[in-house]
Amino acid sequence: SFNVSGEYMTERWGYTGYDEEGSLIEEECPSIYMFNCFVRQDDLFVKDLSIGIFARNILDADYKFIQPYDGSFAPLPGLDREVGLKLSYEFSL
Repeated sequence: SFNVSGEYMTERWGYTGYDEEGSLIEEECPSIYMFNCFVRQDDLFVKDLSIGIFARNILDADYKFIQPYDGSFAPLPGLDREVGLKLSYEFSL
């Protein structure tokens, strides 16, 4: 099986820190696209064994968790590109 998913996030406003006078800086973060895919093969080499390869945030969009209020800290990084392998085996009784 082959699965593809995507997300579009519009521009967002949030607090990104303080300036040299101690005032809050409010900025607009640009809109981003995030795409994911997952490929899975069942019964590979052994019955009930599945293998899958996935990739998240393929385009490496610069997503940050911004603060919608004065949270006293800068935006947190998040959702970087990720690639992985998943093996699963189904035990039957």
